[in-house]
Amino acid sequence: MIAGVPQAAGSSAPFHEELINLPYAQARERLLDAGQHSGDLFVRVLAPPQPSIGVGELRVARATPVEGGLELLLTYSDFIRP
Repeated sequence: MIAGVPQAAGSSAPFHEELINLPYAQARERLLDAGQHSGDLFVRVLAPPQPSIGVGELRVARATPVEGGLELLLTYSDFIRP
């Protein structure tokens, strides 16, 4: 257990870990509806180093408590080169 990080109901895992692999829209709704998150929400999108276009669903790859809030690292299901 991480100090200050709420636990998911009925689970020994911290709430933010329940967001991993969820579609971004669903993860954001869950954070807002559950009232489990206080502070800022920082969002980054993981992409290949070469120019590319994300296709498919944007999902949570990592959720990390940070000072002042929660950081979500998102990625698309696939990428194509333009």
